[in-house]
Amino acid sequence: MKKALFVLSGNLSTTPRAVKAIQSMPLGTTCELILVNRDDEWKKKDKEIINFLGIKTNYVELGRDPFLPWFKASLYQKLATFVYRIKPKSELINAYLSNKSSIVLWEYLKKQDYSYIDLIIGHSSGSLYPGFRLSSVINKPFVFDVEDYHPGESIAFDAENEKQRREFLMQALLPKVSAVTFASPLIEKYTKTLVGNLNNSDTVLNGFNSDEFVFFEPKKTNVGLKLVWFSQKVSFGRGLEQLFEAFIILNESQPEIDLELTLIGEMDLEFQNKVINPLVLQLKDSKIQFFIKKALQQKELHAEVCRYDVGLALEFDSRDLNRQICLTNKIITYAQAGLYILATDTKAQDQFIGENPELGVLSQQSSQNLADTLLSLCQNASQIKAQKQKRFNLGKKLSWDQEQEKLKSIWQQIL
Repeated sequence: MKKALFVLSGNLSTTPRAVKAIQSMPLGTTCELILVNRDDEWKKKDKEIINFLGIKTNYVELGRDPFLPWFKASLYQKLATFVYRIKPKSELINAYLSNKSSIVLWEYLKKQDYSYIDLIIGHSSGSLYPGFRLSSVINKPFVFDVEDYHPGESIAFDAENEKQRREFLMQALLPKVSAVTFASPLIEKYTKTLVGNLNNSDTVLNGFNSDEFVFFEPKKTNVGLKLVWFSQKVSFGRGLEQLFEAFIILNESQPEIDLELTLIGEMDLEFQNKVINPLVLQLKDSKIQFFIKKALQQKELHAEVCRYDVGLALEFDSRDLNRQICLTNKIITYAQAGLYILATDTKAQDQFIGENPELGVLSQQSSQNLADTLLSLCQNASQIKAQKQKRFNLGKKLSWDQEQEKLKSIWQQIL
């Protein structure tokens, strides 16, 4: 019986790709989990998942309780700032200075006997160095999942040096691991441009189980389009402000336009009072209707989303390159639900729609362009509704049922 160790630099409840990877392991494989607890509320959610998976789990704490490991990690990180000036190419120093979770993970792992483990899998950036070091010590294969392109993220402190540290660790370690998986094609592209050739790699999208989506037939084709947008929180800075401005533009030029918009998520009351309520008042005499639904658990959310016609994937370019090249859960959810996708033209969404033109349309990132695109959708509402079954069938190709086969192939080659 083979044994696999999953190493996470965060909580399991905030790393759903790790949960999927655990579930994709070959039958008969025993999995263990070591993770860094960042928040007690997340830890409670972790336990529900751990009990469901029935997996042996050990935690290391990132906070001050217990105090001594936190104090040692803080001291090591402080010392690393001085050593970095002398040894800027040290893998350990770069890892310790870049991410405190790397410190607490490696300080824990190096004291354990994991000689019985056959495969190590790392998720989240802080697990790259500890997972690689452990694999070197016990001479067992290591697979790492690149869910985000961390050098491209917005970095608040010591940005230039931290970007270089992240790039250095990826360049130094990824070419040496047994296999690398990526969460989007562009994350794979940017990573390979940075690090060069890899031993084995593949993009594994964040698809969902097909049985969570049930085809919902549009009952009428002569009524307005039903739009949906969801997020954990309905708030500022998520593209809704630009969408609402587009509605105002659309209503002024085409007052007969018939639309419904449903927002799903935890409502930010300040956003509701300052943005949504004034908008509803301004459009009270129009045919544009608004509905708000509370945040839903994953299965309930997927069932609900299937009831709409158009899904809104409103991402906007920023300094954060990672946001531009990642594929959000939204766009994949809409595709699996059979919705027609209105996506803004970030790099990743541009590529996705370009490769899957039947699934949706791109809009430039301005309110006027969004208004123009919405008008075009309304003018083609009957066709959009009529082709929902075709899109639903195409979306199945993005499901986790399909994507997990890529992981299973990697496990089969290594184990």
